[in-house]
Amino acid sequence: AVTEFVKEYNISVYNEEKHKGLLRHLYIRKGEKTNEIMVCFVINGDNLPKSEIIIDRLKAICGDALKSVVLNINKNDTNVILGDTCKTLYGSDYITDTLAGVKVRLSPLSFYQVNTVMANKLYKKAAEYEKPDGKNIIDLYCGAGTIGLSMAECVKTLVGVEIIPEAIENAKENAILNNMSNTEFYAGDCGEAVDKLIAKGVPKEEIAFIHDADTEVKKKELFAKVRSGKVRVLLGSTAKCGAGTNIQDKLIALHHLDCPWRPSDLEQR
Repeated sequence: AVTEFVKEYNISVYNEEKHKGLLRHLYIRKGEKTNEIMVCFVINGDNLPKSEIIIDRLKAICGDALKSVVLNINKNDTNVILGDTCKTLYGSDYITDTLAGVKVRLSPLSFYQVNTVMANKLYKKAAEYEKPDGKNIIDLYCGAGTIGLSMAECVKTLVGVEIIPEAIENAKENAILNNMSNTEFYAGDCGEAVDKLIAKGVPKEEIAFIHDADTEVKKKELFAKVRSGKVRVLLGSTAKCGAGTNIQDKLIALHHLDCPWRPSDLEQR
């Protein structure tokens, strides 16, 4: 339907090299458990011509499952897919789903696991390794909060941090939606996150930056602390960690802040 719409109404397709054209991406989300659908048009402009026509066509195809049609504005000369601004053209600003027993609201900018079947298994395995009962749990780069919230019922407190404000709003809404009052979510970067975690009582010695280990000896010592559980949060770049970094013994969650593009990064990740 979208391809026909683009051809019929001469909607220009974005050329990344020339930074010209309107339609950059078509981004679709579907709730695995709820079957709710969100369609997001990423455009290099402010408006999508004849948007009411494509909305009617999508409604005819998807029926009641279509809950949201959104415009994402990305006029930056970049290969980053999404911009910072969203406009809702139809329905709600979000869709809902259930992951690892947690009801979640998902906006266009919220990170969410693509393979939810495997995500359910991974979350359960993470809980087995973490043994979260009665602990204070830290969820850095938490997105909509799904990993932490899947353990929230049995932890003492859950603190989540994410740099995208819209995702944090979703995380807070998800906590309320699941009646979880022992959670706090903050929007901020890594440095701010560390300060807030320390202020909340997380021991400073349990948080480390890979860039502070500026020799192979220091890096070896740091990885030993991670494997033993003395360091619980390790922040660092792919290049600085180095190919073959082995910290899997205690690894609970791994979050990438950008898309890898160098062959060495792809191989390592």
